Amino acid sequence: MHLRDRGKCGVVKKVYIFPPPLLNSYVENLCADFRAMGYDAHTGTYRRVPRGFRSDTVVVSWFENAMFKRGRPTVYGVFASLLKLLFLHARFRRVVLVRHNIVPHGASVRWKWLVDFFYKFCDEKVAHNYHEDYRPIPHPRYRADAGDCSCDGGVVPLARPGEIAIFGRIVAYKRYEAWFDVLPEDRDILVFGEAPDKTYLEQLQTVARSRRGIRIVDNQPCDRCAAAAITSCGTVFVANDNERALVSGSLIFSLELPVTILVPAGKSLGLYGHITPSDTAEGLGMAATHPVEALEQQATNAWRDVLQ
Repeated sequence: MHLRDRGKCGVVKKVYIFPPPLLNSYVENLCADFRAMGYDAHTGTYRRVPRGFRSDTVVVSWFENAMFKRGRPTVYGVFASLLKLLFLHARFRRVVLVRHNIVPHGASVRWKWLVDFFYKFCDEKVAHNYHEDYRPIPHPRYRADAGDCSCDGGVVPLARPGEIAIFGRIVAYKRYEAWFDVLPEDRDILVFGEAPDKTYLEQLQTVARSRRGIRIVDNQPCDRCAAAAITSCGTVFVANDNERALVSGSLIFSLELPVTILVPAGKSLGLYGHITPSDTAEGLGMAATHPVEALEQQATNAWRDVLQ
């Protein structure tokens, strides 16, 4: 049991997490972790911030995303982000920025300097993997079995033992079509997740039809059903774009499951373990990951230091 973290007057420290819950459960999981550590944690937005001046701590993820539109920074986005940063420093005692990607998805890495510039103006820089002078803290766990089913469960019956599962948002920057030729030809492939870009989905389905045994399902199940489908397959492939992403959410999710994790050879798992050669196919490796309990304790210790 964790001791509650209190300030000098014995009051439980408040921590606000920006932005509010979005496309996945990252924010809810981080908020739950902070509460388990004894903090009074809340999600918030720039428009609805409790009154105060230079008090409490705020933890902000994806701060740089608002600067970009269609992969390029905009004058309005950069100026608005500057105002947000000034506001955060005026309202909160400590401003912690969490960097999830080198640059936002879809943006060129040549804009890294712009993102780097804004991250200089915070009290603590955090990344969920090793990255330059950022404090490395493991990603919050995805506890797939913690909640009830919140979807139609449609993808679970589609999963077959022996298949390779690829899951997550079906978007162009993940380049799924490039990996179809790398994965073993004697293994069927099940790709599932939300496909917001229907043009890319059609292109991917065209590529899939040229090879036997690839099924693509435009369906975003709840965490519980996604875990059931992946576990049924027994193997999952995680294609992390190391050029832009510091860690893959699909990898973090898969750490909880009793499955074989395949990754591109030559990539690095950083905080989460290492890659061993795979005899399954050339160009692939197997993830030898650290226990999730050890990663969770490492994250707890690091966050306590950050939120002092």
